[in-house]
Amino acid sequence: MRILAGYRRINHLRDNRDRSVALASGVGMFGSRSRFYDDTIDFKFEQLHHLRQDVVARAVELKYLDGKKLGVDFHFKPFFGAHAEDKGIGKGPDKAKNLVPGFRPHVAWDLASNVILSIAYYQGGVRGPTILRKFCEQNIFSIFDRTAIEEIYMDSEYTKEGDIHYFKEIACPNGEVLLCLKRNKQIKKLIEPALQEDSGWEMSGEDEKKRLDVTLPHTGLPLTIALLRNRETKDDIRCFGSTNKQLSLDDILRKYRYRWIIENGLKDLVQSYFIDEVYGYDPEKVEFEFYCVMVARLAYEGFLRALGDRYLAKEDGNKYTFTSMRNMLFEKKETARWSWIRMTTSSSPYWRPTAMN
Repeated sequence: MRILAGYRRINHLRDNRDRSVALASGVGMFGSRSRFYDDTIDFKFEQLHHLRQDVVARAVELKYLDGKKLGVDFHFKPFFGAHAEDKGIGKGPDKAKNLVPGFRPHVAWDLASNVILSIAYYQGGVRGPTILRKFCEQNIFSIFDRTAIEEIYMDSEYTKEGDIHYFKEIACPNGEVLLCLKRNKQIKKLIEPALQEDSGWEMSGEDEKKRLDVTLPHTGLPLTIALLRNRETKDDIRCFGSTNKQLSLDDILRKYRYRWIIENGLKDLVQSYFIDEVYGYDPEKVEFEFYCVMVARLAYEGFLRALGDRYLAKEDGNKYTFTSMRNMLFEKKETARWSWIRMTTSSSPYWRPTAMN
């Protein structure tokens, strides 16, 4: 409730005199400070995992999520405290590609409905596909039927052949993988002949594009690669891949734009839900704040659905961010207050308070 109301942090779980949290958690509104902070300060990872699973299950029940088109990514949040090494805060690359202490939460997004699916804490030094597989096994495949997953969109960090094979052949056998191809040694070797040939290139605005069908050498998995490069300089090479051989070159480029949904979603978590305002260093307390951010985002989805289609999606398909809607929902003006009361006490199944003072 503090995040929804616009507080930039939930005060590191210290005792707090703001009664909104106690009221929202069902503790009650009497007493000078919230017991909620005392009760949650000892939450452990396993308990937080169960809480997260329960929230996702409820979101599925309310049809906020269906889990058929998924995007997975991570967000690096720098740690601003002192003595990071002594506190066990690992290092990771920031936006400027400098190695700095920080946290590396992994995020899953339902791309069809543009709603967060899960977020989990990892320290900044964590790397590689092992963590992605663990994250998906614990937070996605334990809830959604993996055989019903149609598409998984992955960032360029997870482009090793073993990663592609795992998600296509083992984790989601009926789904397809779409990814931005990092130009590692294997990818460079596969695309080099196509780059050297002048034939087969098509015009695409200021760029030129080319389709390349390859077979991954160690697993025999077929992969279709879409190449883009600057038409004039013949450099600035970008590669996108899909395990779906039926997709055309334009389909791959068009579908990969879904990746912008999770990219924009991560930006919104920073701007509207203050995910970068977590200044503690205790892993379980940081995880709890990430959990609160996730719940706040799903609660906002309920607000949007109660308001209706006009607010649920803009003409361009994006959602109104909470930053742009917060004043309308919580502004202390009489017209806004009564508008809010009419909405929340209507027949909407998404949000129905038992009392309003």
